[in-house]
Amino acid sequence: MYNDLKGKTSLITGSGKRTGIGYAIAEKLASCGSNIVIADLGRAAEKSQSVPTGTLEEMEEIAASLKKQFEVETLAVEVDVCDGDSIRRMMGSAADQPPPPKPASLDELPTARSR
Repeated sequence: MYNDLKGKTSLITGSGKRTGIGYAIAEKLASCGSNIVIADLGRAAEKSQSVPTGTLEEMEEIAASLKKQFEVETLAVEVDVCDGDSIRRMMGSAADQPPPPKPASLDELPTARSR
């Protein structure tokens, strides 16, 4: 365990499905005591996409599961990292969230984006 991560906040893009590396990163960071922000598109993948994305419901379930298993604070946010407006909306809506976690006060930003 990395004790220096305890109480830090990590936002992991591409972590909205349990089948990808983003989820594995989120799980590992949570096991080290980091508060977790699950970030993904928040909608099912389109037929043209070869990589599945997490729906908001799946993201919220993952956040709740990590919170219960590792006793860390969690948050699920929708974001398209290829769209600057989406990133700004995510940061703006997250500013209303009680700390931690809060994307506006991030300590770690691992990315597992697929496109």
